[in-house]
Amino acid sequence: MNMSPEDPKRDDPHDFDADTLRAHEWRLQEDAREAHRQGDPPVGDARALRYRLIARALDREPEASLPSNFAYAQAQRIAALVAERRRADARFIRRLRSAFVLGYGGAIAMAALAFREELSAWLATPAIAGVLGSPWLLAGLGCAAVVCVVQVGTWRGMRR
Repeated sequence: MNMSPEDPKRDDPHDFDADTLRAHEWRLQEDAREAHRQGDPPVGDARALRYRLIARALDREPEASLPSNFAYAQAQRIAALVAERRRADARFIRRLRSAFVLGYGGAIAMAALAFREELSAWLATPAIAGVLGSPWLLAGLGCAAVVCVVQVGTWRGMRR
């Protein structure tokens, strides 16, 4: 009896190393494919018979064929899903911004009501009244508005 590592009939199959096992499985698969091509009757152990079934299934035509425009239809479906996702993200961002504006506006209004006497006294001081009446305040607010518009445009550009 041959006791080499390539012999599949060794006493202890756990003694095989991984390469030998892969080579043995490959040989079984190839033998099953060749036997199926030759039309030999199915014989052998259970593993060889399973490989014969797989070889027979691989030789058959697929049962259902794909439509001729399958790839185009899938691309259109995915494009529609992406567009819907972008619209949903845009709606979410708009609602989130609205919630922040309402929240900050409400917080500022509540703070202004709570401190209206102190705020009116502070605004009536000559130094503050001079700044509020200054054209520089209007220019600074205009610059802040431009920065906000540019930043919102940048956010939109980054999302695309």
